[in-house]
Amino acid sequence: AELALGELAALEALAGADHFLDVQLEDVAALALGAGRARAADGPLVDNEFYDELGSKWHDGDAHAIALLRAETPARLAYIRDALSAEGVRPGARILDVGCGGGFIANPLGADGYRVKGLDRSPNSLAVARAKTEPGADVRFEAGDAMRLNEPDGWYDAVLLMDLLEHLEDPARAVAEAARVLKPHGLVFFHTFNRTPESWLLAVKGIGLVTREGPRNVHSSSMFITPRE
Repeated sequence: AELALGELAALEALAGADHFLDVQLEDVAALALGAGRARAADGPLVDNEFYDELGSKWHDGDAHAIALLRAETPARLAYIRDALSAEGVRPGARILDVGCGGGFIANPLGADGYRVKGLDRSPNSLAVARAKTEPGADVRFEAGDAMRLNEPDGWYDAVLLMDLLEHLEDPARAVAEAARVLKPHGLVFFHTFNRTPESWLLAVKGIGLVTREGPRNVHSSSMFITPRE
């Protein structure tokens, strides 16, 4: 998974601080697996409800964990734009952004001239995304379920599953739905985390160390996905 330079620098700074745990990667792996089992017994592995409470924090401030996602967006957006261009997917093409959140990716692509539809299960996040849409951009935001897309077969030139799969109990089903609504030779973009000790340290433990607000279980390492998977 890509790492925002700011996030990585902050974690490296913490790694040199006196209060930071000096542990071996084998110990981190054991901690990660244990934490995943404990949360599975206590309730949902990840908190997918806090997005509906973010409001203006989607786009403002740096105290909440969502600020890390915002900081990483320029790098992801640049990659998507470059790949679309390289594959000949030009402005005017249809793009479906599943799990669009506050519109970090959907709105800029709409401003580029793509016809974008953003889906999310959080009504308040969709309202934030709509408020940030540039006048004249062909972007629509609707409530939707990644597992059951209410979209026709073979309709989209590209489907985005950015920072989504690690929040789903059955990510393979979401990928299958994305494939169903994609045109032949269309593109699927995803960003998620490999299930490694390093990703647990950065994307589970690290988030709580570098931000002051946000739920304890933004991520669970047991829901991270290996390349083979």
